[in-house]
Amino acid sequence: MGTNGLNEFYSKITGFLCEMRLFDPLLKGELDKYYGESGQLLQALYQKNYPALYAALRRQKDPVFPISFALRAAEAALSCTPRAFREVVDRCAFDSPHLNVFEWQQVARLVLEAICMNKPEHLRILLDAGASPNQITGFSPLAAAVYERNQKCLRVLLNRPDLSPELPEDVLVQWADAENGDVLLDFCLSDVADHFLPRESPLMPLPLPPGLTLSMAALQDNIPLLERLSRERTDVRLEEALDAILALDWNSAAFAGALGSLLTACPEVLEDPCARWALLSPALRGREIPQTLRPWIGRLEGEAIPLWWDKIQYARIFLAPGMPETWAKLAAVWRRQFGDRLHLVLDRRFSLPHFLGSIDYNIDADTGLFLDDCCSSSCPMKPAELDALLDICQVRGDPVPGEASDFAKSLVCMASPGRLLRELRPGGLLDGEDLRQLADFRLLREDHSAQGRAKRAMLLACV
Repeated sequence: MGTNGLNEFYSKITGFLCEMRLFDPLLKGELDKYYGESGQLLQALYQKNYPALYAALRRQKDPVFPISFALRAAEAALSCTPRAFREVVDRCAFDSPHLNVFEWQQVARLVLEAICMNKPEHLRILLDAGASPNQITGFSPLAAAVYERNQKCLRVLLNRPDLSPELPEDVLVQWADAENGDVLLDFCLSDVADHFLPRESPLMPLPLPPGLTLSMAALQDNIPLLERLSRERTDVRLEEALDAILALDWNSAAFAGALGSLLTACPEVLEDPCARWALLSPALRGREIPQTLRPWIGRLEGEAIPLWWDKIQYARIFLAPGMPETWAKLAAVWRRQFGDRLHLVLDRRFSLPHFLGSIDYNIDADTGLFLDDCCSSSCPMKPAELDALLDICQVRGDPVPGEASDFAKSLVCMASPGRLLRELRPGGLLDGEDLRQLADFRLLREDHSAQGRAKRAMLLACV
């Protein structure tokens, strides 16, 4: 069962309950000071001293508690018996039209707390007293009940006539993990479905509610649900399909089947570079290309596969488990799996990618280049690595007259003198670049090693 979305939901709801909590345990010893006789009532609630509680209630002069005290008393009574809780809540005007927004939020918090404490009778008493079964705060009571696998509280909510007819969006986080091995969750979602999306038979699969996305299922590792969504939905958008691809574990055994379903549901997603790398990733890990993906790889023959278009996606792809650790290994796998059928492309507008296994997010303010050791002659990427990368890549884009491209700047810093001499010849990768600007490039100018001086001298000689 996936846990990312559920853990995030749980941390948010528990953080909310702590943040909105009104009762401070440090005040227990000072209740009489702040509330007089009412402090004795609170003390009896904390101690679960029911004779003292009922005696304190009889001594109350006002039939209705002030709202600030009512909220404290109701919170303290949540841990008491249903009878004691009802005696307290009957004196709380939770249905008053004069409650402000903050006070409404506190009443909603009591509803969530009753659910988290698994108190269905207390929840029913709160709702009968005017609390809302709908979403008032950042979390809906229905989502809390489903997350807690609290079927009794869930049925109390579903049986309320004032429950909103709209399925709360935060329930979809739980729905994305449906029929994925969690029997209690499936029981709860079955009750929710019978209320909001009735089925012809309870033996039928759970319906697919509006708003349930492919990426939600992918985040929960619910591949059967993802494949079902891909089959049954006819309105899958490119952005949604791409989000689902990025959410999948590309190294899992079920990845090929899931990706094949997504590509069938939204073939145009293959125009995105990241989707293309996802399609190629099983082959680049040295595995046999799955039969389900072979037709899609065939569609890429003769197409450009961009290597360096976004730093975050680069890290997502090349630093994933199982990928080749060096450019030389990547080149060898590429030739073995794809030969000349697929073209790996570098864009002249961007710097060369750095050595595999290291990503540095510092950017030079003057040049816009990524700052790490790869841009100097002390680069840990050996010349053979750079040669292997350039040998399997095509470079797209024409040099701009009077300018030096980011690709050229990174190349002169990373290449060996021999490689640089080769690219300075007519038809080489530096043909048409502004060599004066390259020679004056700060990272090269500050490289005082023998190779750095030799490369600068070659550039100046060609100006």
